[in-house]
Amino acid sequence: MDETSVTQSILTMFEGVKTATAIFRLNVGISGETYRTLFGTQSPRLGPEGVVDTGHDFITLDQLTPHPVFAPQSWVCVLNPSEATFQTLQALRAEAFALAIKRHSIVRPGDPS
Repeated sequence: MDETSVTQSILTMFEGVKTATAIFRLNVGISGETYRTLFGTQSPRLGPEGVVDTGHDFITLDQLTPHPVFAPQSWVCVLNPSEATFQTLQALRAEAFALAIKRHSIVRPGDPS
């Protein structure tokens, strides 16, 4: 499934959602261990609709859920997080930052020093 199809599938999920404000999603890439602690086993691939079948409602606002597309890579998200929810995500955001630093500081063979 290409990016356009995935985007269309996600937009289809939001059909009929009435909101006076814009919807935005905070995405956080966490460790597999943390993901499994929060949500259990990760779904290995996208379902037929272009989203991961985790049993979660991906249009619920202000609730931590697996990312609808990148859950297999241990991504989680929140739609329109409230200030309180944002604060509870501090530990996950710190973990994501530490993982990003670790990933980008690895020297690979052939990389210039």
